[in-house]
Amino acid sequence: MEPVDIYRRSFYDTRVPTVNSQFMWRYVENNEGLLDAAVEPPNTGLVLKSPRMLMLAFFGYWMPAGDNILVTFRKNGHQSRASRR
Repeated sequence: MEPVDIYRRSFYDTRVPTVNSQFMWRYVENNEGLLDAAVEPPNTGLVLKSPRMLMLAFFGYWMPAGDNILVTFRKNGHQSRASRR
């Protein structure tokens, strides 16, 4: 196997507002640190009243934490079962 691509950010980071790891973790922290907050109906008041949360909602993608990495691999050529052992 050989690495094809190395992605140095969370798999959750997108350019869609609020769909980035920086926003998600700050949102969870501001909801008593309960991970359930990420899957419950949103607390829009919390986001709209906080300049930092609004900034992270829209620009968090461009501020990766740098603590995640995703690597994609590809098999090298066609190998027989005997040569893989």
